[in-house]
Amino acid sequence: MLKVLSKSLSRRRVKYLILVFGFLPVIMLGVGLTWAAGSPNYTLNDCIQLALKQNLELMIARKNLTSAELDWKETLATNRWQVNLQGGPRYTQFNSLSDRVTEPEGFVSRLTLSVTDPLTTFSLNAQTYEGNSQWGLSAARTLYDGYPGGRSQATVQQAEKGFDQKKMDILRSQKDIVYQTKQAYYQLIRMQKSLEINRQSFSYHQKQLERTRAFYESGTVPYLSVLEAETALKKIELELLRGENNLLLSRWNLNCLLGLPADTELSVVEEKGASFPTLDFSLCLKEAFQSRIEFQQLGKTRDLQEINLRLAQSQKYPVVSLKGDVQWQSQGSPDSYDWDVELSLTFPLWDGKARDLRIQKARLEIEKISLEEERLRQSIYREIQEAYLSYQEALKNLELISKKLEEALENYRLVENKALMGLATPLDLIDAENNLREVRVEEIAARCDGNIFLARLEKSIGR
Repeated sequence: MLKVLSKSLSRRRVKYLILVFGFLPVIMLGVGLTWAAGSPNYTLNDCIQLALKQNLELMIARKNLTSAELDWKETLATNRWQVNLQGGPRYTQFNSLSDRVTEPEGFVSRLTLSVTDPLTTFSLNAQTYEGNSQWGLSAARTLYDGYPGGRSQATVQQAEKGFDQKKMDILRSQKDIVYQTKQAYYQLIRMQKSLEINRQSFSYHQKQLERTRAFYESGTVPYLSVLEAETALKKIELELLRGENNLLLSRWNLNCLLGLPADTELSVVEEKGASFPTLDFSLCLKEAFQSRIEFQQLGKTRDLQEINLRLAQSQKYPVVSLKGDVQWQSQGSPDSYDWDVELSLTFPLWDGKARDLRIQKARLEIEKISLEEERLRQSIYREIQEAYLSYQEALKNLELISKKLEEALENYRLVENKALMGLATPLDLIDAENNLREVRVEEIAARCDGNIFLARLEKSIGR
């Protein structure tokens, strides 16, 4: 009977274990997915890619770029061939005072087909009245107006340069967003690590307070030591509250840059193996003068002003145009036609010196661009110099903090050993731990500042 009972129990245990181990992966997977969905982890590269894709400022800039592209295409379309058809019936009746009018009386049907571009016009006219018909073909062409390809070509070139400037603007905005993302990323790294250290310190102070109370109850330390331990715990509680608030603000800032909802519980992870490169100031300056987008933007602005100068100069030259017209008539007799050709020249004689003023202004704008280029070089030199010096200072500060951390660890070890031998009070331990905690937080801040200064220097270079 006992053997049967044991076999039954063993079978039930096996079934129970099978059920447990069978559902355990499913439970772990569900928990893992829930945790991952509730607290996504992002590397620096993840943040940059997400910001370039979802940042609201960049999305608005892309819309503006699309709008500028449509304006450019619209300008191109208006400078191409346009085809129009116009016509309809008309009824005319003259009184006795209109004997000299040669227009037909009664119902007249007219139809006009016109094909035009900025320099050329073709039109085909048809008119019927009282069984008669009249056909006309006319053409006009501007042969020369002082601008290569015609002044209308200047409008197309201006729109194209404006579109190119918009493309430069969005590239510049992308670099700004990348820098802001790096800055917010390292700030969140700093808040996360600092908060973790403060939480560990809070647990340590709680245990130290319990230990101090035990010493006080045994008569080893005075009540003042308990008050000092309680005060230290309250201080770390305040540090915890500030750290949690700073973490929320840093997370909100990064969420906005990434285009995520403000309440997204994201966390960032620091990439392993990251180091601080050694950079040369002269090489940084040389690279900046070659790759900064602002120089390309000034180049596009110079091209645009040169177009304006050529357009203003073209208005001093005569306009040469050629016109032709052929008319056919049919009134029951053999078809007859008339034709004429006209070559016209329009000379600009006097406009109150408006053309000269426009030319002078265009030349002034070109000269101003050269000055702006020199000012940009000076500004970039100062910007890179400040970023480079700040980066070098941050590296030296990291070396100092590493020594201070080594010193704080050694000091805590010595005080802890003294406390084990009864040569140090609980307050000495608390002070040593507080000093170690502050240096650790300072080391985290210094490392994050170094990364931020490096990102600032890279942005100044134009990377």
